[in-house]
Amino acid sequence: MNIFNKTDLDQAISPPEEKGCEICTPPEEIERQAVLEILKQIIDPELGINVVDLGLVYKVESFENAIHVEMTMTTRGCPMHESIIGAAERALKTYFPTRIADVQLVWEPSWTTARLSPEAQAQLGRY
Repeated sequence: MNIFNKTDLDQAISPPEEKGCEICTPPEEIERQAVLEILKQIIDPELGINVVDLGLVYKVESFENAIHVEMTMTTRGCPMHESIIGAAERALKTYFPTRIADVQLVWEPSWTTARLSPEAQAQLGRY
């Protein structure tokens, strides 16, 4: 018979994220992180910063036959939006060749500099 104290029980029943257990991370979160890493290869040509650190990626969903991404641009008039969306689709298709790469351009919510990652802020000289 095993005797557990309260700490042992709390650890045993706490969600995986609280334990820091990578092996316990849900597969959909692992795949979401993989998609974000792939999208970090897509660089905004005007700012020289990847679309993830710019905060342009709003949603990532993984399905059996598709990867769905919703992203925006820094401005509605961005002349590079087709190029950036196309690059994102090609990158996803390279890593997930058996799935549809569905990248949608959205304008809500509007992008603001508050979405910049700390890395992007440093690159732009904002601390």
